[in-house]
Amino acid sequence: MNAAQDPLRALGICLEEYEYPYPVRFLSLGNDLQQVAMAYMDIPPGGEPNGQTVVGAEDHTVPLGQYAQPAEAARLGDFTALSAAAARDIPRATRVVIPDCGHIPHLEHPSQFLAELLPFLAS
Repeated sequence: MNAAQDPLRALGICLEEYEYPYPVRFLSLGNDLQQVAMAYMDIPPGGEPNGQTVVGAEDHTVPLGQYAQPAEAARLGDFTALSAAAARDIPRATRVVIPDCGHIPHLEHPSQFLAELLPFLAS
């Protein structure tokens, strides 16, 4: 049974078990602290842009925040406001805020995350 058939099963951080409709490629990124891979799909443009942002209500993470000025760090760590702005700027975008959740909603609240994500991907 794959992840799409069992929506309550937790997925890995890259959602690698999810069967996407297009080939997924990974861009290797990293800094001195850790190596990460950003997943992306090359999809031919078609229709109106859309997107879904799933954010934790308690996410105040500021990557490399130690290098930012305090006022800038506060603005960058406000993911509920940043996600609201993104949803306003992207036509047909949706935004989901998961309560009592920090920076990694797919690991902190996997059932709720998948309940929001899978219908969006299917649409």
